[in-house]
Amino acid sequence: MSNKIASILDFSFPYLDPAVWDQDMHLFAYQRDFILRLIDKMYNTYSLKDHEKWVIDAVILGSLTTSKWLLPSDLDVHIRVNLDAFIETNMPGTSKEEAFARLDTVRKEFDRAKILLPMTQHPAEFYFESADIKSSNEEMVGVYSLMQDKWLKAPILFDASLTWKRAKSLL
Repeated sequence: MSNKIASILDFSFPYLDPAVWDQDMHLFAYQRDFILRLIDKMYNTYSLKDHEKWVIDAVILGSLTTSKWLLPSDLDVHIRVNLDAFIETNMPGTSKEEAFARLDTVRKEFDRAKILLPMTQHPAEFYFESADIKSSNEEMVGVYSLMQDKWLKAPILFDASLTWKRAKSLL
Protein backbone atom coordinates (compact mmCIF):
# COMPACT_ATOMS: atom_id res chain seq x y z
CA MET A 1 0.00 0.00 0.00
CA SER A 2 1.36 3.41 -0.84
CA ASN A 3 0.65 6.77 0.75
CA LYS A 4 0.31 9.73 -1.61
CA ILE A 5 -0.17 13.41 -0.91
CA ALA A 6 -3.59 14.70 -1.87
CA SER A 7 -4.59 18.08 -3.19
CA ILE A 8 -6.38 20.43 -0.80
CA LEU A 9 -9.37 20.33 -3.15
CA ASP A 10 -9.65 16.55 -3.00
CA PHE A 11 -11.35 14.98 0.00
CA SER A 12 -9.62 11.86 1.23
CA PHE A 13 -10.52 9.26 3.81
CA PRO A 14 -7.69 7.55 5.67
CA TYR A 15 -9.05 4.14 4.54
CA LEU A 16 -10.88 2.29 1.77
CA ASP A 17 -14.69 2.18 1.81
CA PRO A 18 -15.65 -0.10 4.74
CA ALA A 19 -18.85 -1.16 2.94
CA VAL A 20 -16.73 -2.78 0.22
CA TRP A 21 -13.41 -3.71 1.86
CA ASP A 22 -12.71 -5.33 5.23
CA GLN A 23 -10.15 -4.01 7.74
CA ASP A 24 -7.39 -5.92 5.94
CA MET A 25 -8.38 -4.21 2.66
CA HIS A 26 -9.73 -7.46 1.24
CA LEU A 27 -12.94 -7.39 -0.80
CA PHE A 28 -15.88 -8.74 1.18
CA ALA A 29 -16.85 -12.19 -0.15
CA TYR A 30 -20.50 -11.21 -0.63
CA GLN A 31 -19.44 -8.20 -2.75
CA ARG A 32 -17.12 -10.36 -4.86
CA ASP A 33 -19.80 -13.01 -5.38
CA PHE A 34 -22.37 -10.35 -6.30
CA ILE A 35 -20.07 -8.78 -8.91
CA LEU A 36 -19.11 -12.14 -10.42
CA ARG A 37 -22.80 -13.10 -10.66
CA LEU A 38 -23.51 -9.80 -12.44
CA ILE A 39 -20.76 -10.53 -14.94
CA ASP A 40 -22.19 -14.02 -15.57
CA LYS A 41 -25.62 -12.45 -16.03
CA MET A 42 -24.14 -10.13 -18.67
CA TYR A 43 -22.61 -13.06 -20.55
CA ASN A 44 -25.91 -14.97 -20.49
CA THR A 45 -28.16 -11.99 -21.29
CA TYR A 46 -26.11 -11.01 -24.35
CA SER A 47 -25.25 -14.57 -25.46
CA LEU A 48 -21.51 -14.18 -25.01
CA LYS A 49 -20.36 -17.78 -25.34
CA ASP A 50 -17.45 -19.65 -23.77
CA HIS A 51 -16.25 -16.74 -21.63
CA GLU A 52 -13.79 -19.04 -19.85
CA LYS A 53 -11.88 -19.16 -23.17
CA TRP A 54 -11.56 -15.40 -23.73
CA VAL A 55 -11.82 -13.66 -20.35
CA ILE A 56 -8.36 -13.21 -18.83
CA ASP A 57 -9.45 -11.50 -15.60
CA ALA A 58 -11.98 -9.12 -14.12
CA VAL A 59 -10.52 -6.35 -11.97
CA ILE A 60 -11.74 -3.49 -9.83
CA LEU A 61 -9.96 -0.18 -10.21
CA GLY A 62 -10.85 3.47 -9.87
CA SER A 63 -11.67 5.59 -6.85
CA LEU A 64 -12.91 2.65 -4.76
CA THR A 65 -9.38 1.24 -4.83
CA THR A 66 -8.13 4.48 -3.27
CA SER A 67 -9.01 6.55 -0.23
CA LYS A 68 -10.61 9.13 -2.57
CA TRP A 69 -13.94 7.31 -2.77
CA LEU A 70 -17.27 9.02 -2.10
CA LEU A 71 -20.61 7.48 -1.15
CA PRO A 72 -21.97 7.72 -4.73
CA SER A 73 -18.69 6.67 -6.42
CA ASP A 74 -19.15 4.00 -9.05
CA LEU A 75 -17.42 0.64 -8.86
CA ASP A 76 -15.32 0.26 -12.00
CA VAL A 77 -15.09 -3.37 -13.10
CA HIS A 78 -12.79 -3.98 -16.06
CA ILE A 79 -13.14 -7.32 -17.82
CA ARG A 80 -9.83 -8.08 -19.48
CA VAL A 81 -10.22 -10.10 -22.64
CA ASN A 82 -8.20 -11.94 -25.25
CA LEU A 83 -9.83 -10.42 -28.30
CA ASP A 84 -8.59 -13.11 -30.69
CA ALA A 85 -10.17 -15.82 -28.52
CA PHE A 86 -13.41 -13.80 -28.27
CA ILE A 87 -13.56 -13.49 -32.06
CA GLU A 88 -12.92 -17.20 -32.49
CA THR A 89 -15.68 -18.23 -30.06
CA ASN A 90 -18.27 -15.50 -30.64
CA MET A 91 -17.70 -13.54 -33.86
CA PRO A 92 -15.63 -15.56 -36.38
CA GLY A 93 -14.43 -13.54 -39.34
CA THR A 94 -14.83 -10.10 -37.78
CA SER A 95 -12.12 -7.54 -37.15
CA LYS A 96 -10.79 -6.75 -33.69
CA GLU A 97 -12.41 -3.32 -33.91
CA GLU A 98 -15.84 -4.83 -34.73
CA ALA A 99 -15.51 -7.40 -31.94
CA PHE A 100 -14.49 -4.76 -29.40
CA ALA A 101 -17.35 -2.52 -30.54
CA ARG A 102 -19.76 -5.42 -29.85
CA LEU A 103 -18.36 -5.86 -26.33
CA ASP A 104 -18.56 -2.11 -25.71
CA THR A 105 -22.20 -2.05 -26.84
CA VAL A 106 -22.98 -4.95 -24.48
CA ARG A 107 -21.43 -3.21 -21.49
CA LYS A 108 -23.17 0.10 -22.27
CA GLU A 109 -26.56 -1.62 -22.45
CA PHE A 110 -25.89 -3.62 -19.29
CA ASP A 111 -24.70 -0.51 -17.40
CA ARG A 112 -28.01 1.25 -18.04
CA ALA A 113 -29.51 -0.73 -15.15
CA LYS A 114 -27.27 1.15 -12.66
CA ILE A 115 -27.10 -1.87 -10.36
CA LEU A 116 -25.90 -0.96 -6.87
CA LEU A 117 -23.47 -3.05 -4.85
CA PRO A 118 -25.21 -4.54 -1.81
CA MET A 119 -25.48 -2.16 1.16
CA THR A 120 -23.86 0.73 -0.77
CA GLN A 121 -24.74 3.58 -3.08
CA HIS A 122 -22.06 2.43 -5.55
CA PRO A 123 -23.40 1.53 -9.00
CA ALA A 124 -21.37 -1.14 -10.76
CA GLU A 125 -19.97 0.10 -14.05
CA PHE A 126 -18.45 -2.40 -16.45
CA TYR A 127 -15.79 -2.03 -19.13
CA PHE A 128 -14.13 -4.47 -21.47
CA GLU A 129 -10.47 -3.97 -22.12
CA SER A 130 -8.02 -5.59 -24.45
CA ALA A 131 -4.32 -4.90 -24.82
CA ASP A 132 -4.98 -4.81 -28.60
CA ILE A 133 -7.56 -2.03 -28.49
CA LYS A 134 -7.93 -0.41 -25.10
CA SER A 135 -6.30 -0.82 -21.72
CA SER A 136 -6.93 1.06 -18.51
CA ASN A 137 -4.89 3.75 -16.82
CA GLU A 138 -3.67 2.27 -13.54
CA GLU A 139 -1.30 5.04 -12.49
CA MET A 140 -3.13 6.44 -9.44
CA VAL A 141 -5.37 3.53 -8.46
CA GLY A 142 -5.11 0.08 -6.98
CA VAL A 143 -6.05 -3.00 -9.01
CA TYR A 144 -7.98 -5.84 -7.38
CA SER A 145 -8.50 -9.11 -9.26
CA LEU A 146 -11.95 -10.60 -8.77
CA MET A 147 -10.90 -13.90 -10.31
CA GLN A 148 -7.76 -14.25 -8.19
CA ASP A 149 -9.35 -12.52 -5.16
CA LYS A 150 -6.27 -10.42 -4.43
CA TRP A 151 -4.59 -7.09 -5.10
CA LEU A 152 -2.54 -7.03 -8.30
CA LYS A 153 -1.50 -3.48 -7.47
CA ALA A 154 -1.79 -2.22 -3.89
CA PRO A 155 -4.56 0.24 -3.04
CA ILE A 156 -3.63 3.92 -2.91
CA LEU A 157 -4.14 5.68 0.40
CA PHE A 158 -3.72 9.43 0.41
CA ASP A 159 -2.67 11.30 3.53
CA ALA A 160 -6.00 12.71 4.75
CA SER A 161 -4.51 14.51 7.75
CA LEU A 162 -2.16 16.49 5.52
CA THR A 163 -5.11 17.72 3.47
CA TRP A 164 -6.89 18.90 6.64
CA LYS A 165 -3.72 20.64 7.90
CA ARG A 166 -3.42 22.49 4.59
CA ALA A 167 -7.05 23.58 4.73
CA LYS A 168 -6.68 24.88 8.29
CA SER A 169 -3.57 26.84 7.37
CA LEU A 170 -5.52 28.75 4.72
CA LEU A 171 -8.16 29.95 7.18
